[in-house]
Amino acid sequence: MLNLKALFEPHSVAVVGASTRSGSVGSDTLHNLIDAGYKGKIYPVNPKAKSLNSLKCYSSLSEIKKKIDLVLIIVPAAVVATILREAGELKIPAAIIISAGFRDAGRDDLEQEIKDIAHQYNIAVLGPNCLGLINPAKKLNLSFAPLMPNKGGLAFFSQSGALGTAIIDAARDLGLGFSIFASVGNKAVIDEAELLSYWQHDINTKVIGIYAEQLKRPEILGPVLNKLRSGVDAKPVVVLKSGSSKSGSMASVSHTGAMAGNDAVYEAFFAKHGVIRADSVNDFFSYLQIFNSNHYAPAKNIAIVTNAGGPGILAVDFVANSDLQLASLSSETRKKLKNILPPAASCHNPVDLLGDAGPERYRDTLKILSNDSKIDSILILVSPQSMTRVDELVQHLLLWRKTCNKPLAICLMGGSLMLAGATKLRQLGLAVYSYPEEAVKALSAFSSFNERQKKVKKDRELKLPKMSRVVRYEADKFFVQAKAESFRSLAEFQALPILKAYGIKTPKFIMVDSNKDAIIAAKYFHTPVVLKIASPDILHKSDSGGVMLNVSPRDIPSARRRLLKVVAKNNPQARLYGVLVTPMAETGVAEVIIGAVKDENLGHALMLGWGGIYAETLKDSAFILPPLNETLIKHMFSSVKVDALLTGSRGGKIADKKALTDILLRLHCLLSDYPQIKEIDLNPVIVYERGAMVLDARIHLDNY
Repeated sequence: MLNLKALFEPHSVAVVGASTRSGSVGSDTLHNLIDAGYKGKIYPVNPKAKSLNSLKCYSSLSEIKKKIDLVLIIVPAAVVATILREAGELKIPAAIIISAGFRDAGRDDLEQEIKDIAHQYNIAVLGPNCLGLINPAKKLNLSFAPLMPNKGGLAFFSQSGALGTAIIDAARDLGLGFSIFASVGNKAVIDEAELLSYWQHDINTKVIGIYAEQLKRPEILGPVLNKLRSGVDAKPVVVLKSGSSKSGSMASVSHTGAMAGNDAVYEAFFAKHGVIRADSVNDFFSYLQIFNSNHYAPAKNIAIVTNAGGPGILAVDFVANSDLQLASLSSETRKKLKNILPPAASCHNPVDLLGDAGPERYRDTLKILSNDSKIDSILILVSPQSMTRVDELVQHLLLWRKTCNKPLAICLMGGSLMLAGATKLRQLGLAVYSYPEEAVKALSAFSSFNERQKKVKKDRELKLPKMSRVVRYEADKFFVQAKAESFRSLAEFQALPILKAYGIKTPKFIMVDSNKDAIIAAKYFHTPVVLKIASPDILHKSDSGGVMLNVSPRDIPSARRRLLKVVAKNNPQARLYGVLVTPMAETGVAEVIIGAVKDENLGHALMLGWGGIYAETLKDSAFILPPLNETLIKHMFSSVKVDALLTGSRGGKIADKKALTDILLRLHCLLSDYPQIKEIDLNPVIVYERGAMVLDARIHLDNY
């Protein structure tokens, strides 16, 4: 097990690459460590210097001859492995590699060497290519960040060193202090799972913030996140995730991949494990403020206090579109408010104190509201009027806050007139916002976390259908053929037999590749049929003239010849394997799309949405990550608009959701057996009052 305590709380640090050159990373990092006031032992290592900053300088780690907890490495990439191996031989338990030039520079071999050495000697390695680490409580600055953050309850790690320093700087103005700051760089050894697991038990950490470009090891990270959101020591995790744009979807060849874009799998992962997603840097700080400044308690029923009607109405609008709801004030509260407020003031929620409200009116009103058990949280709105007297109001708010434990957000609307007051409140631990929407959004996130925390339970995984060896035997034939013939995808005529083998209901189908087969098909079917071209090279059959509907069974031979002729003319280079014949499907309750897409780090995500011709037009979809449970399935259905049809909107027929769930479970089995599946579309899936049927399917494969 890695010794992360030695990483975060070392008693002695060796700085390999400490430099005499002013302005260099090696020089600035050593200066930061000394200037922060670190009380442990510091051993600079530089064979070209005898002393640095009044400290004895050593030529190598081996020369130090004293116990070292952590080695900070700032040398060229080609030398790092040698230094790390020396550290391992000296039984140094932790290392931070600030040096760049590894996977970030295309040198995967150098990074792999670091991994191998770290595993061989059990060294907790942060980096490489990172900014470093800061522990304000220990006055420990093992980074080249230009400033030392204040001490506080925020543990933060970033995959971008530059963004990390910007967040440290901005956090000061917001009154946010840090328990730990870590720049993880390439995550060669230590990644987010190890950091979060350690911070779960850190008594100084109240809230965890993450800037992530990509996450990995979901099988480890998921359980860690689940532990963080449960129990009396629950700690919210707020993530600012880059790469949310859908530009990557342009490269997708399936409806599922197009709708997933670059981000839907991460969104599903965050939702599954209770992670709070910030959509912007502004939201990120808003959420961190609200969690850092309040004790965890219910916040759903909110009371709004304002000195202006407009901001109050805006706040009500934002509440209506959030997870919050306006609290109903008790009759006793309304009576007390009526006794202290002017006749024109509103004694209902929102409580409008009027524009001439001074600090005392706010103080007296808040005392009354804080004793109302129907109120969970309070939002205070203040617009600058000549009677507001912001400095005095700030003093009253600070005194009142000592007696009120309800979740609180303060909105000081304006600019220069409010700046000093906002700064003071933030520095003393209160969450202050500039506009109502920011405050409401933050309180809504706070409320949602507490609601989810109360409901956290171990949902039993839904039982997967048992699959026999025959299933794999039938499916293997198509995957083996795909590999042998370098198919990047399996078309409908190849995918339907695989689905059928896995117990997913499909229409009857016959592959017709000769006139003799066509005559047999004409005798087999007794109702109108559909003819579809069977080609691994044609993605969109209709666009190529490769689909014929409502064909009489007796006309199958002639229709087959016409279809092949049209497709061959439109796609002369395409490989034509024949024609797939299926019966025309009966109309059901709805058409849905079921699919899956694979993220290289988080694995497969399953998708459900409005299908048929509306799949990409409406873009109505929801993604979940297996393993599946009832809560995930219910959330998936409730998240899509097509659910209104499935549940019998306006007296309509009710669809068989159990049949759709069964398809999802069987699809999960298929994905587990064949991880080379990159994307899969089952579209349309006709869902009936009883049962569901996949009419068309395509499976896209990784390069292998």
